[in-house]
Amino acid sequence: MKIGVTKILVNKRLITIISFFLLYLFLLLVPGYYALRLTIAILSPFVAFTVYALLKVARLRCSLLKSTLLHFLSCLPAFVVVILIFFTTFVPETYVALVGDVEIRNTVKEIVAGISDPELKVRQIMGWEINSNNMTNMYESQSNFILSIPLFWYRDTENPSWIFFYKRGNCAEYATLFVKMAEFAGIQGRCVYNLAEDHSWAEVIIDNMWVPVNPSANKFINPTTYENERGIQMSYVYVIENGKVVDVTSQYTATGRLIIHVLKDNQSVAGAKITVKSRFLMERDPARYDSPRNIVPEDEQIFSTDENGECVFNLGGNNYTVTAEFDTYKVENNITIEENKDNPLIMSFS
Repeated sequence: MKIGVTKILVNKRLITIISFFLLYLFLLLVPGYYALRLTIAILSPFVAFTVYALLKVARLRCSLLKSTLLHFLSCLPAFVVVILIFFTTFVPETYVALVGDVEIRNTVKEIVAGISDPELKVRQIMGWEINSNNMTNMYESQSNFILSIPLFWYRDTENPSWIFFYKRGNCAEYATLFVKMAEFAGIQGRCVYNLAEDHSWAEVIIDNMWVPVNPSANKFINPTTYENERGIQMSYVYVIENGKVVDVTSQYTATGRLIIHVLKDNQSVAGAKITVKSRFLMERDPARYDSPRNIVPEDEQIFSTDENGECVFNLGGNNYTVTAEFDTYKVENNITIEENKDNPLIMSFS
């Protein structure tokens, strides 16, 4: 046993690795100064490796400079891969497992201390999120590259613990974290998604009613005017309840019914997968959105035709691309939905 310990102690390389590992744990798991800590954690191995290489070069004859630098460059890609894997797997899982929601809960206690009014609690939480000292909006932080963390950094829009640690995001992160913080403040909430038009917000229960709020803009929402405030035409709005997509589009915009009927050899096809994509952003801003956008994520696409070969959607007035798939068959059509009326669409496999 003593001999084994002695061997470990004299192994300078192993001691160095362990020291760096402990440094990483400290930088990644202690609270506060998250951006600075993460930046140091990302850059320190590269700096250490560079210093090591320069020291080795200084001890060698100039004729070996080229071979040493080549060795350094050959090792660098593998080192980068290791760092990326480390930061996109080990770091998030370690933080969530060891810290979890503890910091969120403690922060909420401070924010809403002495407050009993639900509306005021909501305003306090949104105010905390919108403060740039607490959360960094990725749309507004591009000029501050280093302290706002490189763009390859790991994102998880559905994990409030990681969002709280990361303290950086867009509307989806703001909404997810807000709902969790509201829960710790004794207020039931849920995220609201308008994926087709690239936005997310939240709803909270106040006086037994679902009240919309926009955490990333620090304001309550009037659902009847929100569409005009955003200057868009919403396609489809939904929430997730018990793991299922629940349509709430009609609360935010006037809708029309899209009635899809899928046929093959003039016979109705049951169980055909239906994908609906909005063309609104692609047509309005083609430089940024080069293709139609799903009204729900691909992994939550649960729409299919019933026993009569039909599938019905309530959609805002927009242009859409609709795809029907069954076995090896696939057909795609474009349609414009008119509000306050039925919009039939017959899709036939040939």
